[in-house]
Amino acid sequence: MGKKSAAFVAVDLGASGGKLSLGIFEGRQFRIEEVHRFDNGGVTVWAHGAEGGAVEKNYWDDLALFSHIVEGLRRAGAATTAPILSIGVDTWGSDAALLNAHGESMGPIHCYRDHRLDTIREEHLFPKISPRELFDITGIPSQPWYMLNQLCWLSRYRPEMLDLAATVVPIGSLMQYYLCGSKAAEQSWTVVQQMTRAGEGQYDDRLLSAGGIPRRILPEVVVPGTVVGTIRRELAELTGLGSCKVVAVKMHDTASAFTAAPVDDVKNSLIVSSGTWSLVGKLTDEPLINDAAFEGRLSNEGVRGDVRLLRNVMGTWPVQQLRAEWARADGEEMSWAEIVRMAESAKPRLVRIDVDDEAIYNPPDMGAALCEQLRRTGQAVPTDRGELLRAVYEGLADKIAEVGEILERVTGRRHKAIHVVGGGARNAMLNQFIADAADMAVHAGPFEATSIGSILVQAVACGLFDSIDQARQVVLASIGIELYEPAC
Repeated sequence: MGKKSAAFVAVDLGASGGKLSLGIFEGRQFRIEEVHRFDNGGVTVWAHGAEGGAVEKNYWDDLALFSHIVEGLRRAGAATTAPILSIGVDTWGSDAALLNAHGESMGPIHCYRDHRLDTIREEHLFPKISPRELFDITGIPSQPWYMLNQLCWLSRYRPEMLDLAATVVPIGSLMQYYLCGSKAAEQSWTVVQQMTRAGEGQYDDRLLSAGGIPRRILPEVVVPGTVVGTIRRELAELTGLGSCKVVAVKMHDTASAFTAAPVDDVKNSLIVSSGTWSLVGKLTDEPLINDAAFEGRLSNEGVRGDVRLLRNVMGTWPVQQLRAEWARADGEEMSWAEIVRMAESAKPRLVRIDVDDEAIYNPPDMGAALCEQLRRTGQAVPTDRGELLRAVYEGLADKIAEVGEILERVTGRRHKAIHVVGGGARNAMLNQFIADAADMAVHAGPFEATSIGSILVQAVACGLFDSIDQARQVVLASIGIELYEPAC
């Protein structure tokens, strides 16, 4: 790599917000700059139920998301004189649009938390293929939001839509389609939808048959680093970017975050991608499919040579919901600094909250659901907000430590360090709670791991580096990592 400058745009769409970041390489130096941030969270509406009454429905506003992307690209172009070589899009690990033969959306896109999926597996999927069979084939334990179940629901309750659909397009691919016309899905997304065999990125006919899914509607699968097109001429002119490539990065945000993790000792390190969800796992070469992995609810995400053996743990979602509920009650929103201050000031270890309780997955009232869990488990209900917040953060740290122990037993490898990456790594209090709960040092950073993972893949795809490892070393040399030691 020479001293020339080059820039890349990472579009990171999360379940609660999105951002566009500009990654700039100048010789052996790297810097990342956030150019646009916006809320997501979806839209709630109420439809008329079959038996009368209102039915709550949760959708994503894909057009608003794309308008934010366009604004972010405009800002990115204005923020640097370095040539922007490419754009990459990553998203949360579920949800997709249906496009007709004309390439038009067939309606609003359901959010994975929509309650239509609550019973679809038990009623229509498991009678055809059991949870254990699903795990043995896919390496992934069943969850209601996977695309297998979403398409099974369509097959059962909206078959006319599948008949008219030409393609199912993941959210990330939909943004690519708007940018350059490509509907291709990158394999890190497809392998977490429970429609492919473990360690492989291609669809499996038995799984599709069980879900009633026609293969013809599924998108082409490409490997990370594939150049899927060039930004549309109209967008190039509108944003001032000029002609630049669109690269299929690791579309699942967890895969991108794990790519950026500064792990030297892969076999003995635990990685936590910390955010709305906390993805707790480690890197392996092959899927691990056995009784212990199934009972531990571990998921083999990725393809051979690049497998993330992990478990989805509820992240800061309960705190986000509490903050929103209190804002509605108070008429103003507390800052995140105030949220942390309240939790830090509360007495430690008053109660134990299980953050993986299904009852807090998407309740109408998060505060009430948390208090009900405590009453159900014979514990006292906190007397103030700070105590409740601290209990959630402590519960999250405890769950991360618990999953780390499961991974140690399943793999036979004892962890020597925990690497916390992503937005949640900025939370010093939570990092300390994790270090204390696991009795292990926590290395926090990079904070922008998902965007950096996207930029690494783009930089290799555009020929700036020969390998991800080479690009990662340049990035990490320019970004600091914070260390948290156990307090006792």
